[in-house]
Amino acid sequence: MDITTRLITQIDQLPQDVQLQILDYVEFLSQKYVVKECLELSSEERRSLEKCLGVSPGNSQTTQREAILTD
Repeated sequence: MDITTRLITQIDQLPQDVQLQILDYVEFLSQKYVVKECLELSSEERRSLEKCLGVSPGNSQTTQREAILTD
C-alpha cells in the first residue's frame, strides 16, 4: 500500500470537518512553499482525495468550505 493510499484511508476515518481542514491545509502548504514537489498531488490522487472527502468541484452537493489560513 503506497503512502497516498494509507493517508487517504486514515483521513477517511476522521470527521468530515476535520477532513476539510486537512485538505485546506495541504492546499495552503502546496501554494506557500517554492519547493513543493513533496506536497503536490497528481490529478488522479487529487480526484481520489476529493471524492473521498466529498468535495469534488463538479458536485453541487458538496459541503461549503471556509479556509482561515494565513501566511
